[in-house]
Amino acid sequence: MDIFILEKIVQEIRETILDCEFRTAYSLPDNTISIEMRGRDTFYLIISASSQFPRIYINTGQSSKPGKSSFASTLNIHLNRTRLTSISQIDGERVIECIFEKETIWEENEIRKLIVEIMGKHSNIILCRDGVIIDAIKRVDSTKSRVRQVLPGLDYEYPPRREIIPFSNLEDYLESFPALTVEEFLIKNIVGIGPLSIEEISARAKLDKKRVISSLDADELDALKTAIRSFREDLNRVSPVVYLDDGGNPESFYIFPLTFKRNRYEIHKSLISASARYYNWIIPHLLLENRKKSLIKELNSQIESLEKRKVELEEALSRLEDPERWKLYGDILLGFNHQISPGSDKFSAEWSGEKIDIPLDPEKTPVENAQEYYERYRDEKREKEVLPGLISEIDKKIRELSKKMEEIERITSPEELEGEKPRLTKEEALPYSAYKINGYDVWVGKNAKSNELITFKLSSPSDIWFHAKGYSGSHVILRTNGKRLEYIPEEVILESARLAAKHSRAKSGVKVQVDYTYRKNVRSAGKKRGNVFYTNYKTIVV
Repeated sequence: MDIFILEKIVQEIRETILDCEFRTAYSLPDNTISIEMRGRDTFYLIISASSQFPRIYINTGQSSKPGKSSFASTLNIHLNRTRLTSISQIDGERVIECIFEKETIWEENEIRKLIVEIMGKHSNIILCRDGVIIDAIKRVDSTKSRVRQVLPGLDYEYPPRREIIPFSNLEDYLESFPALTVEEFLIKNIVGIGPLSIEEISARAKLDKKRVISSLDADELDALKTAIRSFREDLNRVSPVVYLDDGGNPESFYIFPLTFKRNRYEIHKSLISASARYYNWIIPHLLLENRKKSLIKELNSQIESLEKRKVELEEALSRLEDPERWKLYGDILLGFNHQISPGSDKFSAEWSGEKIDIPLDPEKTPVENAQEYYERYRDEKREKEVLPGLISEIDKKIRELSKKMEEIERITSPEELEGEKPRLTKEEALPYSAYKINGYDVWVGKNAKSNELITFKLSSPSDIWFHAKGYSGSHVILRTNGKRLEYIPEEVILESARLAAKHSRAKSGVKVQVDYTYRKNVRSAGKKRGNVFYTNYKTIVV
């Protein structure tokens, strides 16, 4: 809020609600409060510490649905049955002090001071008693500012002030700042001057605001001085206007008609009326656009996750060989069982006129090797059946999310957005949670259905399976890409185990035992989804 507009609005607020009784404080979005004040009429004093639109003005009604907050509750406790006895602006600063008083049962005046700092992203609303902070809508600790903390119990300190030239004869100091542009000179010497005021002064001087003062000739310098003087004089002739865009909606407002703007405008009787007209339109639509951006960003994030998952599934599908080959290996090993020497790491046989070399685990019998190939056959056959369906399902969800994004982009009113719930649950967005640990993919089941999916349909026999010992919880799959357990880095095993402990019913903070084994050692334990039994496991404590 421009400092010149702020000065005039504070004057009008003083004339309108001074000596009115505080009734209730409400919380509004974006660090904003609405204070209901009761005199002969009811007014709503709107005060905002928004980073984008810090402001103070009066409304005749609630501009948006009020809510609750701890700061609003604090105001209701401390300002109950008080009257606004003073409202003033610190000279040359964007700091407003509102004094609320009430008479106690001992016929003494109890005073509370509500300080409003209109300072861009550093804006704040602070409640004080006897110079001590009771609370603030934005608490500022030493991690946010080493210069000035704003916390309950601390003495209130005014924001740091800088030495500036008096506005009453600002033009006399132009030659003292030859290296500055016109715009830089005004910003440096008028605390809180807004873009419209800078444009107006520059337009009156018929100068580009980016011109360096030392580059101005004598006539241009005189024109700039005259422009500052005439602007200062016109500030006393208040004739508020609200400028409209091509659609007839408020675009900006000012104290008087600006010479450089050619837009259509509305004339208002007061700055309070003009500011209410502007903010009551721009704030809901700003919140609408911010909400739309947030929802679209969220949907984009979900689409990116789905597309990434789709690529993973497509890669997994492309890596799958013909499952029938593993069945053939099993059949051959059983058929030539008695011809295979114990401890062999390979067996070669003629089959249908073709020589076939079959790798063997020398520590296992031919029958056990055959069983492993049959299991691999079943797993890969199942994956080949399941993966295309999952990819198709992801494509469908991506189309749905893209359509939802288009619908949100077309929304033009807050009421239309009210019923929108585009957020998908995690279960809808992805069938499981995916992590990367030192380059290894780790999957975490989200529920019984998801546990079954990653354990028995998507993982490979050589992957590592984790589960918290003695607790219900998620199955965790560490994708090994065929590597044996002893070649997996210890920290990857440890982090995977921690995920299993974290996604279990084990209490936070306690040491948890986590069992882990090759996925091929895990079997379904019956009809109930997700229940398993497992063998040949190790245990780690995390």
